[in-house]
Amino acid sequence: MTTSVQNLEKLIPFTHSLQSLEPSLLETPLSENNWSTKEILAHLFRWDIFLIEVGIPSIQNDQTISFPDHHQYNDESAALSKQMSNADVIVQTISKRKELLQMLNNNGIPLDTPININGLTHDTSTNERFTLEYLMHDFSSHDAHHMKQIETFLHQHQS
Repeated sequence: MTTSVQNLEKLIPFTHSLQSLEPSLLETPLSENNWSTKEILAHLFRWDIFLIEVGIPSIQNDQTISFPDHHQYNDESAALSKQMSNADVIVQTISKRKELLQMLNNNGIPLDTPININGLTHDTSTNERFTLEYLMHDFSSHDAHHMKQIETFLHQHQS
């Protein structure tokens, strides 16, 4: 298992640690015009669902992944979180991440397999070749960004 895939696992204990928080803390925006912890978790598990249902199967089929419009998808995730209980969002975040990790470990695609992302073969800023490892690194960095946001918020709002 690569470092990127191992880093994806970090979301599981992090999310478990949020179970004991006061509901209002999970539902409070991290800052003005920002998502709450609950909305961030829904955002993360919905991207996991995309990878499980669409992305990884597409990569298995033809080494290609095409992402939906990020803004619309993220807005839908935030809206979905408002229809779910805090506990359900936490359970889904953990469950979908475990499912994604299992899929990555059992899909038979080497992580260094070249892939196309939204029709491109290379990162336009670094010229790095896209691979499944590259994509998982991107997702683990995305996780780390959001976990840091949540940790900072909680540090400021817990006594």
